[in-house]
Amino acid sequence: MLKVVVSSYNSLEWLPKTLYSIDYQTYENYEVCVVDDGSDDPKQAEYIKEYCSKKDNWNYIIHEENKGTLFSQVEAITYMNPNDEDIIVWVDGDDWLIDDSVFQTVVDTYERTNCLMTYGTYRPQPYADTCSMARRYPKQVERKNSYRAHAYVGGLLFNHLRTVKYLLFKHLDYSDFMWPDGTWFKCAGDTAVIIPCLEMAGGRYECITKELYVYNTNNPVSDWRRWSDEIDRTHSYILKKLRPKKPLV
Repeated sequence: MLKVVVSSYNSLEWLPKTLYSIDYQTYENYEVCVVDDGSDDPKQAEYIKEYCSKKDNWNYIIHEENKGTLFSQVEAITYMNPNDEDIIVWVDGDDWLIDDSVFQTVVDTYERTNCLMTYGTYRPQPYADTCSMARRYPKQVERKNSYRAHAYVGGLLFNHLRTVKYLLFKHLDYSDFMWPDGTWFKCAGDTAVIIPCLEMAGGRYECITKELYVYNTNNPVSDWRRWSDEIDRTHSYILKKLRPKKPLV
């Protein structure tokens, strides 16, 4: 089963498209949890409640205050109580899936390759020069398990659509999602999750080159606009201060 996490904040303008892109997938063995992370407009929480209440296997969580994307995602995953073989899928509440075959492509990739995680290729809309495309890591990085060090010479090569088997996710240490004072990272949650999962996967990951995801570059409250300096600080802490994970396989 796919466990689909949708974290949203002040994204009511795009959220209907986000949820519909999930709802009309041809692959139907999935569960969804949509989180409203303390949006300023109460209409967003109302919309989420109404939409999810009409669907089987659609759940929602409403925050009274903004707690951050990473906290919201972890809370949603915990709520859906996955099994080891379930696949966690992240979709941001201001983005959407590119067509109705995305979930089928993801499942086919896992079955064909016996991988433990995937990331892939997105389409920025509208186009932005700052958007980087996903690539597979060099073999030397895989052998040395040096994904953190590679970030400083070759960048972070993963991107949307990100998926991980719960077998990997359950071995993450949630303290690695927090600052030393116990507060959760407000941003860079993708790095906090995907880098240690790559380390644990032992090379059993796939970079899907087919476009699966539309990345919305228009949202004025997206993390990279709201937290630009904080993203850099958080990336540095994750890559330099936190201990790399050992491969599970």
